[in-house]
Amino acid sequence: MLTVALGEPDIEVRVAIDGAHALRTALVRPPDVVLVDIGLPVLDASGFVEQWCERAPAARSVPLIAMSGLPYGRAVSEKIGAAAFFAKPFDIALVARTVRALAARRPHESPSA
Repeated sequence: MLTVALGEPDIEVRVAIDGAHALRTALVRPPDVVLVDIGLPVLDASGFVEQWCERAPAARSVPLIAMSGLPYGRAVSEKIGAAAFFAKPFDIALVARTVRALAARRPHESPSA
């Protein structure tokens, strides 16, 4: 549902099946905004952010939006430097507006999430 809510001509949405896939994707095609689930399989959100920033220092300037249904989700989102956090279940329209707002602040012409 979230990919549908974000699917507009000016936003390219890329979906990763796990944290390792997200890392590979972000390294090949750096996004303007990252929407990340704290409890990603294979490589969790903390591991994803740590490895991405180690391999691509410019990643530190990419806004992160974290989401989680875990009781410690907000604490992890703060630890990884997320610009926003949404507890599950969340308002899809609000998440989509947040992605668009953060993408609009980036200097790139084609925002992607």
